[in-house]
Amino acid sequence: MGLAWDIFGDGKTALRLGGERYLGRPRIGSMLGLGRNPPWTQTVDQGWGGSSSSLNDSPTFRSLDTINPGLKSALASTTSFDTVNEDFRPPESWQWNLTISREVMKNIVLEASYIGNHALHIERPLDWNDVVPRARFAVAQAVRANDPNANDLINASRRLPGVATVFMHESTGDSSYHALQIWANRRFSERLAFQAAYTWSIVQEMGRRRESHSRRLAAQCDRLFPGRHSA
Repeated sequence: MGLAWDIFGDGKTALRLGGERYLGRPRIGSMLGLGRNPPWTQTVDQGWGGSSSSLNDSPTFRSLDTINPGLKSALASTTSFDTVNEDFRPPESWQWNLTISREVMKNIVLEASYIGNHALHIERPLDWNDVVPRARFAVAQAVRANDPNANDLINASRRLPGVATVFMHESTGDSSYHALQIWANRRFSERLAFQAAYTWSIVQEMGRRRESHSRRLAAQCDRLFPGRHSA
């Protein structure tokens, strides 16, 4: 949606503003990862019904209806899962701009704009099965001391002990962009013009990167990237 207004009615000063909302779709790869979870894997190895035998050929794991109760105890500390948060939402972006233009002299136009963008529900993969907060100090000490039992301590201190990483895909990321743009144009003829522009912008984002659950809170501190461009 956009709006333009000739402020003084003389055709020399214009105020323009606009805004829109864009909707996206989640990455299909996040959903396909669910098919790699046990017992939906395509092959099984020793201890799962035979060496490199398929699930269809395995008498122990021939279907989900008759799956062996021993599956739960067969999980190892190296078994990982892909998951999607039940509150997952598709990404969206809001964009807006406000511009004022003025013909200050014949064939010379100055323009100043404010540009903004806010993205919501950005996908963020994280380790849901991270070490619980109360055990993180002890784990950190063991890792720094090169304790040979550090991995055992990590596995025992997870939310679900005995299970490795649980990759949780959430839509909790967001980002924002704000910019001031100044533009000048001098037209000498129908085929010759000179223009100069300056942009000051700042980005704040907490977006897509695989991280542990413990680092999620630290990521709440916005990472600022001011940028200036001139031409």
